[in-house]
Amino acid sequence: MPRRKNKRHSSGKSRHTQDQDQAQASTEAQAKAKAQNKTQAKTKAKAQDQPQAQTQAEARHGTTGRTPAAAVAVAEAAAAEATAAKGNDAQDAQGNAGTKTSSDARAASGPKGAEAGPQPKTTPVGRPSCGGAEGAAPKLEVEEKFEYGPLHTDPDAMSKRVVVLEQFLLYKFQLKQPILKAEMLKILGYRYQNRFLEMLKKASERIETLFAVRVQEVDSVTQAYDLVSELKLPNHGRVCPGRGLPKSGLLMHVLGMIFLKGNCASEEDIWRVLGTMQVFPGRKHNIYGEPRKLLTKDLVRLQYLEYRPVPNTQPPRYQFLWGPKAHAETSKMSVLQFMAKIKGTVPSSFSPQYQEALREQAERALARSLAGSRAKIWGIAGSRAKAQGTAGSRAKAQGAPGSSDKAQGAAGSSAKARALTG
Repeated sequence: MPRRKNKRHSSGKSRHTQDQDQAQASTEAQAKAKAQNKTQAKTKAKAQDQPQAQTQAEARHGTTGRTPAAAVAVAEAAAAEATAAKGNDAQDAQGNAGTKTSSDARAASGPKGAEAGPQPKTTPVGRPSCGGAEGAAPKLEVEEKFEYGPLHTDPDAMSKRVVVLEQFLLYKFQLKQPILKAEMLKILGYRYQNRFLEMLKKASERIETLFAVRVQEVDSVTQAYDLVSELKLPNHGRVCPGRGLPKSGLLMHVLGMIFLKGNCASEEDIWRVLGTMQVFPGRKHNIYGEPRKLLTKDLVRLQYLEYRPVPNTQPPRYQFLWGPKAHAETSKMSVLQFMAKIKGTVPSSFSPQYQEALREQAERALARSLAGSRAKIWGIAGSRAKAQGTAGSRAKAQGAPGSSDKAQGAAGSSAKARALTG
């Protein structure tokens, strides 16, 4: 009888153990399913939040006056966060799998214990440290290497790197520091070094649309670049002494509006259009300073603009025209091309102004050819005069011996005459 009791007790114990194992297995399966669902939700939320956060950061740094160095940090952090998200998702999957001991512990502790997985950690690639006084130049700290995933070309990631390169170029220009190719390659990272020229061209086009300057190599030995404008504004386009961004973009906008308005634009029309760019008279701008002073005083003093009162108006009204230096340093076709880039069209879409710009181009080409012909004619005339002077000098030198022979003959005749007399 005792043996039967022990057998019955052992069989009941085995059935209890099987039920417990099945319960643990089902609990563990539920915990894994919940963890996977949570990981997928995290990934989807990151994918949705990342573009929105980047757009907000770019809008905040581009329009509210943050420094380009801060924009560099935002773009760097966005790129690093996108890269870290892939590794974090892999870490979450590995952590959810775990070992047998950890899965048993999660099963024993219930679904709440299973939901508590490893949290993602992101580290930005580069940050600007703006210590010291307010006027001190912020120091850009960039790591020597960027950590990337597989070596493939992602169009979205490439566009982000172009934005980073654009902000870096403006940052270096603002601080009056040389822009070196080695530094740009470090910003782009190893993966995009073979596409450096393509990405530099895209960044240059974006900068040219905003500031009317182009990226140009100024030293082939050190491979240094600079932002160059066809307008010879003082201090490399900054107009006023000190650091800052070029003002040539605003000037080209105003010249374009004057040209499109029939070579004369009222002050009201100018401020109405500039208001769409968040540039208002009397309100200090983070790039252009005080716009009214810049347009009506600084650029007028530099002879790029003319600011005249409109005749027979009460109260007095004013209008803007091109100044002498604007006519000398740029052309209507260049200004029309700039305006066409802004509006995303071609210069020929402005039909009347395009025909006028073509006529000006032809007149300037004719004037250059006439000036070259005149210079050539003056050069030929000078060469002829010089040749004639040389020939006269030679003839004079050759005539000198004949004169001495003639003098000797006269002396001999006089001596012969004296002999006959004697």
